[in-house]
Amino acid sequence: MESKSPLNDNERALICVGQGEINQDALSFMRDFVISMSFHPVVFHVIAPGSARQAAEKLMHEISEEIGFEDAEIRCVEGKVKEEIQNELGLRTYRVVVLGTTERDPGLPPSRLSQNIANSVNATTLLMQNPPPEINEILICTAGHSDSNIVVNWGIELAKATQEKVTILHVASGAPTMYTGLNAVEENLSQVLSRESPLAQHLKDAAAEAEAAGIKADIELRHGLVTEEIIRAYEMRPHHLIVLGAPKKGSIFNRILFGRIAPSLLASTHRSTLIIREGE
Repeated sequence: MESKSPLNDNERALICVGQGEINQDALSFMRDFVISMSFHPVVFHVIAPGSARQAAEKLMHEISEEIGFEDAEIRCVEGKVKEEIQNELGLRTYRVVVLGTTERDPGLPPSRLSQNIANSVNATTLLMQNPPPEINEILICTAGHSDSNIVVNWGIELAKATQEKVTILHVASGAPTMYTGLNAVEENLSQVLSRESPLAQHLKDAAAEAEAAGIKADIELRHGLVTEEIIRAYEMRPHHLIVLGAPKKGSIFNRILFGRIAPSLLASTHRSTLIIREGE
């Protein structure tokens, strides 16, 4: 697996700030993410038509200064939230969209609007949900083949920047064995790694990439429904960020098996989720 960083300096992060009360832990979590990944912050706020733009811009400047983004660009626009975010992504290139900066009941999943935006934009998206003040252990969810290399790259790069541990998780669902390399019976991790298969090679490469980056990584194999097993994995250990990929356009296999995982997970999870979209 190629281990070079998927990130470049001075790339934009579109930080979407809603109308509700600001979640201070979310701001701290977002700040660590943006600074660690060397993104240029663009604080984006959508106001209702006829609202006081000057007051909104002043508030966005205050938020930016509070979290140490003195060089942040402030953009306030009028309209509907989802439409204006889509418009902004059409006007300029952003490497990541950040959602979930406002307060929400910790027992609820993300709002339907946030889920809808996260599932529809053509950019890597961080949806924060009950974030701790700092990025803690990271759960990297891989589909078990080369299309997930970029997901592993992002997760390890973030762990390297924040000095956090990672778990690299693969859930064996009902995928054909020609793709996963798994037998019909449920094999454990050591059995899988002892065989010559695309999945075994992928997991070995992921572990080697983490080691080369100086990151402590655990490899975990689970069997069952993907969303349920991801939730079980982060409930058993204090993972506070889930990293997974969206299916590439034109990949029928990925769309069938993995195309509904991100939407299903966002509707169920109480953890922050980073959805990787590359080359959309």
